[in-house]
Amino acid sequence: MWNNKWGYKEAFAIVGIPIIIGWVMQLILGPAPRTAFAFPTNIIAGIAITLIGVGVALMGKRKGRRPFLAGGPATLSALTAFIVLTLIVGFTKQIPAGMAAGLSGWFHKIGLSAMLESRAFLLLYAYFLLVLATATAYRLLRFSLCVRDVAFALNHIGLYLFLLFGLISSSEMRRFTMVLSSESDQPEWRATDNLTRAMVELPLALELKHFDLQEYPPKLMLLDLPTGELVPKGRPEHLLIDSTLTRGRLLDWQIEILEHLPLSAPLVGATDIVFKEFRSTGGAASVRVRATRGDEAYEGWVSSGSYLFPYRSLSLTDSLAIVMPEREPKQFTSHIVYYTQAGDVGKYDIRVNHPLRHGNWYIYQLGYDRERGRWSTTSELEIVYDPWLLPVYVGIAMMLLGALCLLLGPISHDKKKEAL
Repeated sequence: MWNNKWGYKEAFAIVGIPIIIGWVMQLILGPAPRTAFAFPTNIIAGIAITLIGVGVALMGKRKGRRPFLAGGPATLSALTAFIVLTLIVGFTKQIPAGMAAGLSGWFHKIGLSAMLESRAFLLLYAYFLLVLATATAYRLLRFSLCVRDVAFALNHIGLYLFLLFGLISSSEMRRFTMVLSSESDQPEWRATDNLTRAMVELPLALELKHFDLQEYPPKLMLLDLPTGELVPKGRPEHLLIDSTLTRGRLLDWQIEILEHLPLSAPLVGATDIVFKEFRSTGGAASVRVRATRGDEAYEGWVSSGSYLFPYRSLSLTDSLAIVMPEREPKQFTSHIVYYTQAGDVGKYDIRVNHPLRHGNWYIYQLGYDRERGRWSTTSELEIVYDPWLLPVYVGIAMMLLGALCLLLGPISHDKKKEAL
């Protein structure tokens, strides 16, 4: 070891240096703050890593030999260590760094339970970026216009951009939560910082004009009254109520749909409670059903209820009843108007997986008043500020193009011989 050309033993010894240094710093200084890699430190570090990698590659080309950081042992050792720490994140419970610092045990002390704030992880991340930058630069210095080299350039430059700006993005990203009400005629510009829980003013304001919730059709199910569980336990049966269903079966009960009201309200009749159409706030789905089993027959109304009206079930036996669970949301949309400090005004319909993007701001549909359901007048939005997301997407696009080049590129002469 260390006598001649450095190999895998030396490479794994070297990759352990940033990890050990990080653990020592973690024990002395505590976890790395989230702002440790914030602007302008992140830009300076990114430029420094890139320049060092290019410089090492140039020195290697000048000397006529591949530098250690551009070789297979350095790449494999750095990648292995990086994967091991990443697997720890995936297979262990990660907690906030402040909580981990107050716990006993070496696992918490060296930051393995709060990996994203671990100094060892950040130093290893920087070393892995340096190895990737050196290997990529050294290969590009010998670049030729062929499919293999183009694919290599796209894959490695894309991966470098993805990892570098992914780290920068994680330190610069800020998340806020804003609750809007359609009953207010004033735009809201204040939001809660998800990290500090402080109320802050944003450079943009939002106004909720209307909240819309689409639901799946209602279902009928059987409820075991003594236990309060749906039956059969574990895999309860159900009937999906739509405009075409007239009859069905739940276990050994024949169910006939006599009347279906998508929006209704209960009224006290002469002998029983009946439901009438009610297309206003608080209206709930209801059906009038007849359930038969042999000589047994029961008829009545079943409703899911709402925040305004109670649910209604139909008892079949002393221990069994037909119920209609709350309808499941299919899609919910916030119809908003946004205002910016620059004077821009616009309208947008924010849905799940369809956020509003304005500059470096991303506004996502997060939730609503679940008690009121489709009649909710409030909408909860998550507002994300991420100025470095575009380079991350560019890196992903380059990796996809590189993979496409490898798949669709011409077959090499060696592979042609093997095919023959």
